Amino acid sequence: MKAAFITDASDFSDANRALIALLAELKKCNVEAFVLLPGSGVIASELKKLKINYTAVPHKRWVRFAYEREGAFPKLRSNLKLLKAAAGTLREEKINIVHTNSAYCPFGAMLSNALKLPHLWHIREEVNYRDDLRWDWGRWLTKAVISQAGAVIASSESAFKNAVGRSQDTLHKVLYNGVSSVDPAAWPENKAFTFLVYGEIAPFRGQAQAIHAASIVRETYPDIRLVVAGSGRKKDVQELKSLTAALGMLDLVEFMEEDKLPADFIKQSHVALAPASYTADGQIIMEAMAAGRPVIAMDTEANGEFIKHGENGLLYSGSSINLAEEMLQTLKQPRRARELGKAGFEFIKEHCDIKSYAAQVLAVYQELLNGRKG
Repeated sequence: MKAAFITDASDFSDANRALIALLAELKKCNVEAFVLLPGSGVIASELKKLKINYTAVPHKRWVRFAYEREGAFPKLRSNLKLLKAAAGTLREEKINIVHTNSAYCPFGAMLSNALKLPHLWHIREEVNYRDDLRWDWGRWLTKAVISQAGAVIASSESAFKNAVGRSQDTLHKVLYNGVSSVDPAAWPENKAFTFLVYGEIAPFRGQAQAIHAASIVRETYPDIRLVVAGSGRKKDVQELKSLTAALGMLDLVEFMEEDKLPADFIKQSHVALAPASYTADGQIIMEAMAAGRPVIAMDTEANGEFIKHGENGLLYSGSSINLAEEMLQTLKQPRRARELGKAGFEFIKEHCDIKSYAAQVLAVYQELLNGRKG
């Protein structure tokens, strides 16, 4: 079996990290992968390590962030111009099935339709209202198009409800992302207590809120450290650094490029923060839990599927003050923080096993190829 995977980005986004883990496991199941990226980026290095072939085709998303100006019709025309050549590439690669890795990417559906191939649409984002994002054709039409895929997998109950809005069956289901490396790392000793925020630097990701919270925590624990690992638009990064300076936090906050997978950052940290206001797949939460690290996450519908407050992690209602209160709890009770990390690790072992995850994805492929609609 040979599958084409269509990504909406070429960085280490949550969706792409989840895909890398899936591709590595599917390869063991004799699924040959071919990845179509929208451009050059750091994910290519991971694909090379896995010896997975890929190509870059500059296809467009069908969402528009607040800072983007290109409209729906120009993006559609651009995708249509790319379609014939991209379809020819997949034909030459002898692709059996198309797997779209993001709700933001319509190009997989276009390729599937052009080649008459089965299509699996993997929803890893909230197809819902966001004040910083607009769907080019509206949410109703977006959901209608997604529903035409032969199969739809969502990475959380919340994402499934918002994108699919129907009962689950063998071709329409929720599968939590699998985590490839479930390995509790040793607790960092002999270093400042370190909090980590990993991911794209953008307003909705909540890095500014984490910095504000750290400034509150610092009043009681002046030696803490906050690592902000991520890349983003120059404007967003500069605003975050200016905020850090204005709060007098330059000696406490360390900015690092998101040029590698989060495992190394997590191992060097004591607690992972997940302050994003919009999230659907819990990827960084699962990666931190898999390393035995306690997680403090914003109390969203999706995050609540992975974290049970006070049992295997901590949730907070969206303000820097509330986040600071939970951060303080991990500092005041480090033993309890470690226990939360251990409980999170056990949750991942039970619910996010990469082998089970890949086997279930493979079962969907096989059902699609056995004659269900594509």
